Amino acid sequence: MQCVGILCRKQILEANERYFINSSLIKPLSALPILLHPILHVTHIQEEVHACDGLILPGGLDAFGVYAAKEADSFSKYYDGFADFEELAIIEAFIKQKKPILGICRGMQMLQLFFQGTLETSYDTILHQKEHRHVLHFATNTYLRQLYDRPCEVNSYHHQRVTKIQYPLIVDAYCEDGTIEAFHHAFLPIIGIQWHPELQQDDRILPYFISLICNKIPAFDPTKDPSYQNKQA
Repeated sequence: MQCVGILCRKQILEANERYFINSSLIKPLSALPILLHPILHVTHIQEEVHACDGLILPGGLDAFGVYAAKEADSFSKYYDGFADFEELAIIEAFIKQKKPILGICRGMQMLQLFFQGTLETSYDTILHQKEHRHVLHFATNTYLRQLYDRPCEVNSYHHQRVTKIQYPLIVDAYCEDGTIEAFHHAFLPIIGIQWHPELQQDDRILPYFISLICNKIPAFDPTKDPSYQNKQA
């Protein structure tokens, strides 16, 4: 049976700091023939990487603005301590073993920082989204075209956003205002999405990611995409 590691987030509840994973993320995964393994910190990261076949980086609070040389604003919310550095160390450990990684919302943004891309620490979220939803547009060559009708609508709850990415990351989807909503790694089974698939009624991302972990389908190769082949003909 495959094992998926899920990075836990922190919150203060009843005056105590607690680790948690949103039930909306556990529920769809618990119906699958996999083991869910919570990851708290980097203390035993090598054991965690050895035990897990893949990693999910869930949504969470903002990344520190210092990464982009930006000042915090009144909407910025951060984790205390070294949560950002721990997450980057966990990403590095899984990448070294070439194991699948799915970054959701903040998780996508942390992947962006790991690969030295640009992160806008605060922007006009009201203009970007209406009632926390907007239309998603797909890049020409992307695995998302094999999963969703296009264009499609997704949820939106982020305060920061990915702007410019660095190769080997490749854009898969974007919003009308130019916000990058999804990317994948050119050589490794790493994908990042800005929306929350666990809150979508028509989610295809989580099943796709689990299929990668279970070796049921190959990682996306844009050169094998029909639209790419037709373009080359």
